Amino acid sequence: MNPVSLPLRVEFSLTLSLSPLAGPFFYKANQAPTYRMGIGSMLAANIVEVLIIFALRLNFIRANKRKALQRAALEAEVDEDGNHDLKGVTQNSTAFADLTDFENPK
Repeated sequence: MNPVSLPLRVEFSLTLSLSPLAGPFFYKANQAPTYRMGIGSMLAANIVEVLIIFALRLNFIRANKRKALQRAALEAEVDEDGNHDLKGVTQNSTAFADLTDFENPK
């Protein structure tokens, strides 16, 4: 499962589950056939959704940059013999350790 798609799926499922609840409040019979309040509420919801997706994207970009800096700092550490010391951490040593991105130093 792609971890990026999880927040998007949660957002879409919330949108789909809240729509039937909010619909009767925005689509009034006295506004037929234009339903200005209903169409306006749909447009507002779509704008909010795009803003949330954009905020998630910025958050993911920031997290990736932070992780890249953390990796660079680990790789830059040199022990007293002049060798790169990753403190015993290799990609193979953490591959099946069931670590989150925050826990995995590599």
